[in-house]
Amino acid sequence: MFGVVYSATLRLMPAHHLRRTVEIASIDQLQERFDDRIANGFTYDDFQYMTDESSTDFLRTGVLSCYRAVLGEDSGRIEPPQYLLARQDWLKLLHLSHSDKARAFEEYAGFYQRTDGQIYNSDSF
Repeated sequence: MFGVVYSATLRLMPAHHLRRTVEIASIDQLQERFDDRIANGFTYDDFQYMTDESSTDFLRTGVLSCYRAVLGEDSGRIEPPQYLLARQDWLKLLHLSHSDKARAFEEYAGFYQRTDGQIYNSDSF
């Protein structure tokens, strides 16, 4: 299972823009949501689970973020993302993830929900 890579072929594609769609979902809905997103042209996604082990939603609820290419007239009017986490925001979330997991998820989910509809460059992923 080990070896040396001596040749590789890269197939590059032009950068494009992606619109983020965000929702809070349960794990019971996840496969259906992924299937729907794939059928509707979404190309990237992630699911961030609730990590508060004292919650009944522990590892059952999370933030589902999906990304679809922006096409047509929308692709010409791209604005920089309005909501971004600054370094101090990441540090705060890191601290809360150890000290108050319920609040960490609440703040993280709230931030991500505010980013619903934002457009990103595909080369920033």
